[in-house]
Amino acid sequence: MMHRSHVILLVGPKGSGKTTLGGLLERELGLTFLRVEPIYLRVLQDNPAVDPASLEPVGFGAILEEVNRSAELRPVVCIESTGAAGYFPEFLTQLQARHRVTLVRVSAPAETCVARVRQRDSANHIPVSDDRVREINRVVEGVSLPWDLEVDNSGGRAVEEVAREIALALAETGRS
Repeated sequence: MMHRSHVILLVGPKGSGKTTLGGLLERELGLTFLRVEPIYLRVLQDNPAVDPASLEPVGFGAILEEVNRSAELRPVVCIESTGAAGYFPEFLTQLQARHRVTLVRVSAPAETCVARVRQRDSANHIPVSDDRVREINRVVEGVSLPWDLEVDNSGGRAVEEVAREIALALAETGRS
């Protein structure tokens, strides 16, 4: 199947800076960045009586629909995920069936991630406790994918520099 569009999938722990990097890539490269958590929050609001864990297929389906819609408008779409959800492998398979996918691993030290999550705007992110962040991020440590690019966003460099590194690597490989 001919892939009509390109999806850059930023995968990493909660608080590793995926949303920040995606926003910077959107500004620097002119691609579409979809913030996943607000899409999932809408699904939760539309289904308040349903256990959130059982909504994974519905949430990922809504995200996939949004990616497909965005890909009709722009050739490159960037999304984010921890990769820790049980439904993530099926989502990735569906994404790869329709789009050319570049997998970018974003990492940062565990306590840096927890501190960043504490400072986030809860309007754009699912509120979670420090313990839940640590629990999710332990699962994320076990996510093993054929990474196209790995970036360290531990805070030792300006986030703009990390975004430029991603943009440069994508350009060098003809993936942007």
